Amino acid sequence: RAIGPGDLLAVQRLRRELQALRPSVLWCHSTKAGLIGRLAAATLSRRDRPAVVYSPHCFYYEAFPAWHPGHWLAQAVEKGLGLATQIIIAISREEGHRALRFCRRVAIAPNGLPADFQAKLLPRAEARSALAIKAGLAAVVPSRLAAQKGIDVLLQALARLPAEARRPGVIHIFGSGPHEKRLHSLAKRLDVEAAKVEAARRVEAIGAGGSAVNYRLRDWGVSRQRYRGGPIAIIH
Repeated sequence: RAIGPGDLLAVQRLRRELQALRPSVLWCHSTKAGLIGRLAAATLSRRDRPAVVYSPHCFYYEAFPAWHPGHWLAQAVEKGLGLATQIIIAISREEGHRALRFCRRVAIAPNGLPADFQAKLLPRAEARSALAIKAGLAAVVPSRLAAQKGIDVLLQALARLPAEARRPGVIHIFGSGPHEKRLHSLAKRLDVEAAKVEAARRVEAIGAGGSAVNYRLRDWGVSRQRYRGGPIAIIH
């Protein structure tokens, strides 16, 4: 989410919680949490200040083009907050390389799949039945329905495909979020008959969001992200 006036209130509230709880470690996950958490920790006395671990999952300055003032301002903020950060945990070598510009200690916990991933896949027919996916071509897009996920770009791309490139099938978009109604309206306006935005509760009900169950249910998948790319896109 974009930085806003409400973040100052969040910093104050988190600071009070840290003073009351006095944790040994504060782990800030994502750039927004990294901003609020590290500001709150930096204002504490040395006695009350926890060790700060930061997992950016994409640095905020990457949301702006290189010429944009926000790009340089965000980098300056990262450098300043890096002084209050004990270690940054990156999820790829590329992110780790960028992190070294802001913090002297960086560890890499790469994304990946367990060795027994394939053995845990449900049979295709069983997986499709659980999610009520009918026979025929299917593309599955599990996603939070928010701006940074770029589902609107997918719908616009489908609408622009030439007739000869369109194969019969359904795009199953599983998720929930602030853009759910907007995406329904966009699909209808673009007349993307193959697009289908569904609620996440049906996926959660059968455990598809867990770490132990995986589904071989799609003919092809779609990876889309406005903020991330590279190794994260492959995992998605």
